Formats: sequence, C-alpha cells, structure tokens
Amino acid sequence: MTKRLDLTRFHAVQLVPVTPFGKDGHVNQDATRQLYERLGKAGIRVFIPCAGSAEFHALQVDEILSVIQIARQVLGPEATIVAPVGFRAELAVELGNRACQLGADAVLVMPLAFPYLSDVGAEDY
Repeated sequence: MTKRLDLTRFHAVQLVPVTPFGKDGHVNQDATRQLYERLGKAGIRVFIPCAGSAEFHALQVDEILSVIQIARQVLGPEATIVAPVGFRAELAVELGNRACQLGADAVLVMPLAFPYLSDVGAEDY
C-alpha cells in the first residue's frame, strides 16, 4: 500500500542543500550530517537533497541515496524529504523506489539532460 503524503507539508520553505564533498571528490558524510543537523535545528522541514541541476547530474546514484539516507536519519519523521530522480526512465523509477525505501517521502523529476527531447517525449517520460 502506498502511503499518502499530506501535501500541506509543502506549504513551507523548501531547501536544496548543497552536498558537501571531501578532498577525495566523494560525498563527505560527516559534513553532510552536520549540515542537515544545523538546517533541521534552524527550522527547515522540507528538503530536496542533491537536486541542484549540475549537482544531480554529477553524482552517482549511490551518492544520492546515501545523502537521502543521512537526511532521514538526522531529521527524523518530522521532515519531508523529496528525492531527485532522472536520467533514463528505468533508472529514474529505480532511484525513486530505492530513495523511498530509505525514507524519502516524494520524488522530483529533474530537468531532462537531453536538450532535443520534445515536450511530448518529456511528458511521456
């Protein structure tokens, strides 16, 4: 059974936090935890992790999922977490499903990276 999300939760500031990276070029999980703790304490309740357009397309699926998991662990059930999805349709569905299993409440379809895709094609996607 699919859980229904109370859409009034979106009547709030919605934030796309920047993902902290380490010197090794990978997501810095400690800095990510600290960032989400600070944002949660500041009163932010709607988060869209890894959804900066360039950031989303630069991250690996496992990196996106790790940030979503950290966000849920740090923020608890009070926060609304929206997972970015995209790329080819099968990967978008897989990413969305996995993100929801890790605690995301909803998904956001990111702008398509294919500049010549028609509006009809984007709608079908």
